[in-house]
Amino acid sequence: MQTHLYLVRHAHSVYSTDERNRPLSEQGFSDAQKVAEALKGEEIDHVLSSPYKRAIQTVEVLAAEIGQEVKVCEDFKERLLSESALTDFDSAIARVWEDEQFAFPGGESNSVAQKRGAAQVMEVLKGYAGKRVAIGMHGNLMVLIMNYFDAGYHVDFWRKLQMPDIYCLSFEGTELVAVKQIPLLLSSADRTNLQVRRYCSEHTAKLVDLFYETVHSVNAAHYTAEQLHAWAPMDEKEERIKKWRVSLAQNFSFVAEQKGKVVGFSDLQQDGYLNRLYVHKDHQRQGVAAALLNVAEKEAGKLGLSEITLDASLTAKPFFEKRGYETIRQQTVVRKGIALTNFKMRKTMD
Repeated sequence: MQTHLYLVRHAHSVYSTDERNRPLSEQGFSDAQKVAEALKGEEIDHVLSSPYKRAIQTVEVLAAEIGQEVKVCEDFKERLLSESALTDFDSAIARVWEDEQFAFPGGESNSVAQKRGAAQVMEVLKGYAGKRVAIGMHGNLMVLIMNYFDAGYHVDFWRKLQMPDIYCLSFEGTELVAVKQIPLLLSSADRTNLQVRRYCSEHTAKLVDLFYETVHSVNAAHYTAEQLHAWAPMDEKEERIKKWRVSLAQNFSFVAEQKGKVVGFSDLQQDGYLNRLYVHKDHQRQGVAAALLNVAEKEAGKLGLSEITLDASLTAKPFFEKRGYETIRQQTVVRKGIALTNFKMRKTMD
């Protein structure tokens, strides 16, 4: 008899220093509907949550749909990283994962946070044996819990988590026997709200910011911090804005927007080389990349191009493969003395 725990990382929230009462944003409430839709066929029996408002609100729609109340479990609250604000959050996370006993002043070490999170899971496994339980929680604690049962889940896995994200952990007793991701379904309303427009120069700074955020979060699943800093040096933003304003204007460039927010961009050179295609870290796997690529391919057709070529990262390669692109060769590029792997790919146009 298996017990299935659906760990639900909360949706996007409106930032405030009040951790417990920080609510979901407008986008977050929309995504909470997606969570309920994604879990509709999973036959959820019970809904639990962290005591934090954003986690509760992420699973409230699901609870209402199955006629359940959300039960709050105090020890599913997010790990406290520090009693005061930290200037570089990503570096701080890397530091605590390097040494499980290390803690910033007033904060919890990985070891301490993991111990309370795992203990709470053990209580759930005991109290809900044989059931399917959805649990609203937080990214850091979620990965620490998964790491407790399988050391293969580490900080790199945390970096690629989305908001929201759902992973089902299946147990035989207290032994983890399987893990699977539950895909979030893109609603027709979201597809309607997604618009792809021609690039204009006023977009440039936003596109550069999106590029940096995406590389240093999404691509962290496949590249080291040293490689990411070589790929997208944080001290070159202003210079990049100036260069991109020129190159994006010269190419066939497109910007994806959702409810007025820039969520992705691409640009195609006149020779058929897809120079860039990036999607905001909070809008991965929501059809944005596909929409941008569709427009680029249509543009290639208008130009009478015989093929599109590109250099795909380790992260992006599976997406392009699904879209019919073939790998020509694996290659190594060197940036600032640091080697990075990518793949030359192409697609013949019909």
